[in-house]
Amino acid sequence: MNLKSFLSIPLAIFLLCSSIFTAAATSDITNPETEAEIRAYLESSPSATTTNEYDILKEQQDSAHAVLDSRTASEQEVEDAKEILSFDPVKHFYDLQDKGEAYLEEQGYPADQIEAIMEFDGSEDAIYRASASVTADLLILDRGISGSRRYFEAKYIFSWDKVPSFCWTDLISITSDNYYHVRGSGSSKVYYSSTASSNNKTETLTVDDMPNCYFHGAGVDIPMTKNYSGTIYHALTGHMTVQFDNENGDIQTGVLGTYVHSTIVHDYSLSASLGFPGDASAGLNLELRKGMSEMNETGEIVKVK
Repeated sequence: MNLKSFLSIPLAIFLLCSSIFTAAATSDITNPETEAEIRAYLESSPSATTTNEYDILKEQQDSAHAVLDSRTASEQEVEDAKEILSFDPVKHFYDLQDKGEAYLEEQGYPADQIEAIMEFDGSEDAIYRASASVTADLLILDRGISGSRRYFEAKYIFSWDKVPSFCWTDLISITSDNYYHVRGSGSSKVYYSSTASSNNKTETLTVDDMPNCYFHGAGVDIPMTKNYSGTIYHALTGHMTVQFDNENGDIQTGVLGTYVHSTIVHDYSLSASLGFPGDASAGLNLELRKGMSEMNETGEIVKVK
């Protein structure tokens, strides 16, 4: 079932509201690579967007209630809706509170989140304080013309401020309506950290072509937790860089960077299964499966001339 987040915004809105891309970051960093550089860039970028995980959960559960109220929902849709509604954030944070500070430290939770959990009182304000938010942004690093070929290079960066409540497999993707993903051009790094260790870990993850996007998109699956020698690390910061090109003479394209967050366990590859609900020219909104939400979307119009 496709329980899409109501936070999903059509790319057309971005195209109407966005100006032609110019370097907008106010920091001196133009191509953030390290964890520190990514955080610094996002803190200063006016185009970066931030979304709290609890807002995503509320939207998904509102959609699930609508499914249960529908007379036309299938048995599978009803089952999926009940699964999403089974998560109670109040119980979740009280359960973590009962496990104590030592447990939270062992699980890699940062100090400010531990404090919010230990002071948790069940209110909505307390849920927001204990919940994690992700900030993300889309950068255009390069563009040019070589013969009949026009190309550009895009980068998507993200950073969580706390440990998410749902640590399954997430996805970051970059899609373009008029240009095509240059296979083999993608690269990505995800930085895993834990307060239980002073040594952070770096993973180079595979950037996949998203065939259901008609070669207009690329993405990378991000395991949100890693176990290194018994210590739990969390994927809190990362980036993906991809090149797109076109030989049809198009000088302009819409580009969309998306962070997809999973609130249930799934056994399929997000990057291989996500796609457009129709032809790419109709828009770049991704079609999501149950328990998946577009937490962040950043769009740009790119001109190559």
